[in-house]
Order: sequence, then structure tokens, then C-alpha cells
Amino acid sequence: MNSRPRILLINPNTTAGFTQRIQHIAAEYAAAGTIVEAVNPQQGPRSIESIYDELLSAPATLELVLQHEPHADAFVIAC
Repeated sequence: MNSRPRILLINPNTTAGFTQRIQHIAAEYAAAGTIVEAVNPQQGPRSIESIYDELLSAPATLELVLQHEPHADAFVIAC
């Protein structure tokens, strides 16, 4: 069992470059020993610009939460 806290950052858009950037920034600010992982969905909008984009991104974002729920101590939706 891993006692280190694990935070999953979810970028709800599909822009992998932004996901990598937020992981790097979050890791700089996380407490020592905290595992920070960032993911983004494979399908959905490339950016979140409107309520329509939010609605399009919601199913894939929720799927990521459900997929990673057994392994994460906290979730942050980076939107």
C-alpha cells in the first residue's frame, strides 16, 4: 500500500500539451512526497470556451474520475 498522497489532475479538454504543463506546475506546489498525475480525455473539445464545450467534455471527464477513483486520494478538474 502506498502511503504517499496521490492527486489526479483532470484537464477536461483534449490538449495534451496543456495537460503536461499543468502537471509540471502542480508538482512544483504540491507538498513533498505527493504524487501528482495529470490526464486528459481522448475525446472531446480541444478547449473549453463555452457551456456547450463544458457539456461535451463532462462524460469523458467523469469517465476518468471513475477509472482512477481506486487509486487517487483527490481529484482536481483543471478548467
